[in-house]
Amino acid sequence: MAAGIPTPTPSDMDKARDLGITPLVVQTTEDFAERNEWLFPNIPYIPGPILRTWSEDEVARADHNARIWDVVHKKSGLPTVLDLAPSLEMPTLIIWCQEDRIFHISGAALLDQNLPTSHLTKLDECGHVPMQDKPAAVASEHLEFLSSYPIHAFQ
Repeated sequence: MAAGIPTPTPSDMDKARDLGITPLVVQTTEDFAERNEWLFPNIPYIPGPILRTWSEDEVARADHNARIWDVVHKKSGLPTVLDLAPSLEMPTLIIWCQEDRIFHISGAALLDQNLPTSHLTKLDECGHVPMQDKPAAVASEHLEFLSSYPIHAFQ
């Protein structure tokens, strides 16, 4: 379930979770490499020293990452995004990637339908982190979205 949005089609992550697999929880350097495969359809180039530091930091925070996973994936009694969506009247830009393995694209339309003032953009050839996979397209969508509303709409 994507941030409280039940997707009509299960994502790869939903299927993994059903098997007891936690694809985003990094505990080893191998987990880090596998997690990045889940996030990016085409893993972007990251210089070696930055990649090693990032990996080491993720492994060092394994317990913290596992706690976050548990909070996000267990029923907490807190309202979901879909519970809150109808009351969110501010303009909302939804950017969702076709190849997102974490949250299936089928949830995008459901979120769009429940937000009173939303604009949905679906991007191809990107995964769970569109600003990393398609930075120019994401920036362009943001600029177009922001320019379509007066500044006071966001206050």
